[in-house]
Amino acid sequence: MERPRLIVAFAGGGGADPSRASGGFGMPVYEFRRFLSTNFPDVCKVFVRDNSGVPGGRFYFSGLDISEDSQTQQRDTTTSSVETNLATLKEVIGEADYSRVIFIGNSSGAFAAVLYGLLLGVDSIMGFGTFTNITQDCLVRQEMQFSHVIRKLWAELPAHKYYDLRSLSNNSGAEIQLVYGSLAPLDKVQAHYLADTENVSITCCADAGHAGCIRVYRDNGKLKTMIEESLVAYKLLS
Repeated sequence: MERPRLIVAFAGGGGADPSRASGGFGMPVYEFRRFLSTNFPDVCKVFVRDNSGVPGGRFYFSGLDISEDSQTQQRDTTTSSVETNLATLKEVIGEADYSRVIFIGNSSGAFAAVLYGLLLGVDSIMGFGTFTNITQDCLVRQEMQFSHVIRKLWAELPAHKYYDLRSLSNNSGAEIQLVYGSLAPLDKVQAHYLADTENVSITCCADAGHAGCIRVYRDNGKLKTMIEESLVAYKLLS
């Protein structure tokens, strides 16, 4: 019997579904649901969102809600920290003998996909508009996007060992693909911050801003191709 495959999709803080034109900084929604359910009906899927209850989210440093593709029912989660989030996600990917586990995310969801993907040693990680270093030392020296969201996080949690994703090692050799928009200079800096991490590829999406690259890749077919290739074997994008 063929072993199942799993995609875990982390929503961005703005809750912008890639099937919609745009999304504001409201409460995060389950992102990627329509795209993945339409294009990958035979692949197991789990959708994750930040459940901090704060518009824009908390970069998954509070808790998370999970909706499974089968009945789209939320789990009865009480996660409230990185540690409990990690334990819950470990349980999710351990529920079956998956042949491939892919974490994908957008914006702060991409940060979460990289963070938890590296900690859990998944097979493939994809991030769009990815934050990789949200320390105060880093971002106060740059033109900050979403400063209101990040500053609120700092006010509650001034520092955390996982704010800097370069401190994590890629011991499992996970395939990491990061995509940023050419019109988002901070995203370029953030993506290339992980350039020296093992098995990372970084791609610039022309004429796209922070939220635009995921829509461009959806519309031109590259997103579907990336996922298809990652479900089988890794291939760097040209």
